Amino acid sequence: MKDLVLKWIIWALLLQGVVYGYTLQQANNVLDTANNFFVCMKKRQYKKVWFYLSNTSKKAILSSILKRSKKLKSKTLTQDFENGGKIARAYWDAYLRYFNPDTVLNESQWGIVSIKEKTAIISIKYKKAPKPIYLKLFKENGKWKVGLAETFFKSYYLNISSP
Repeated sequence: MKDLVLKWIIWALLLQGVVYGYTLQQANNVLDTANNFFVCMKKRQYKKVWFYLSNTSKKAILSSILKRSKKLKSKTLTQDFENGGKIARAYWDAYLRYFNPDTVLNESQWGIVSIKEKTAIISIKYKKAPKPIYLKLFKENGKWKVGLAETFFKSYYLNISSP
């Protein structure tokens, strides 16, 4: 009997990989990355928030700040965000005035939509929302990264040049 149950479990896991195209480990990695991103945001650990962002999101954020500032240098701004510096704290504190990570962490249902070799999409449905949002993640240098800009910023923010 024990062998039969074990065979069914193995069969179910294999079938999941065939039907959905991803393994349980891949799903956990994607969900962990997104969760860690929002937890770090909630804890105001901005250096870690920056670590979890996709390169495109980083470029979009830096570009939008540089367009509005005549005095900042690209390298200085990049280092500030990488280190969770004064400008990064001001940016993320302002962001958090309008977004509460608890709505995603504690008041929403999460689900995997798709996982491919370099991209993933998860659905996040806030309890009061009529529809979920679809958070995009990207695999960069072997690590999943959150596509904040790719998911939420208007398309003109993504038409960026390298800072």
